[in-house]
Amino acid sequence: MTILLALSLPAEKAKEVVELLLSLGATSAQADMNRLTTLHYLVGQDRADILDVLLANDRPVALSVLHNLGFPSKWGNEISSPLITAIERGYQKMVTKLLDLGATPTISFDDWIKAYIAKNEWAKNQTSEKNMEQYLSSCTQPIITAAGKGLGTVVQDLLAHGADPETLEKGAYNVLKNHQNRNYQVCESLLDVVQNKLKLMRVSLCRPLKAASRKSKTDIT
Repeated sequence: MTILLALSLPAEKAKEVVELLLSLGATSAQADMNRLTTLHYLVGQDRADILDVLLANDRPVALSVLHNLGFPSKWGNEISSPLITAIERGYQKMVTKLLDLGATPTISFDDWIKAYIAKNEWAKNQTSEKNMEQYLSSCTQPIITAAGKGLGTVVQDLLAHGADPETLEKGAYNVLKNHQNRNYQVCESLLDVVQNKLKLMRVSLCRPLKAASRKSKTDIT
């Protein structure tokens, strides 16, 4: 993906080279064997400046792959999108930019199954019920990822753009399907994830305060 080669250059020079490459036929939709596009990699490096160049010179194509799904690893079926990558890396401004451009806040089954079958052709022979089970049990929704990383502003932004407040963590679907799975899998909703994250934050805040309190008493003694 030739556009990515320009990222090692100073910012202004990189913009010039990317514009030149686009004029010569390079495109935002170029992708690797895991279906990760040039645009996806730019988001992964938080290069909003180069993304703006793509939008100015290759906008229709850039927008067409805005919510393209790929696979970060050749092993397993965990999917990724530019939006998911921005969330995972904590790039909050990039998340807002992608959502404003039209990135979908939820990974739909229709989008997921296209990527899944492209990677696993044998899935064409599975029943729709089996594929749906695979989707529910393996696809982590962006809002769950954001909540798990404590990105409250991102969670609010995703909700404002239509994410479902009743989203379940993927492990919860396995428990709903077979209640015996609750013996070794956690069943959490979005609210559970947020509440657990708040508990951990409170504990982290209380520890320094307790330590300071103990030190203060020692100093007085």
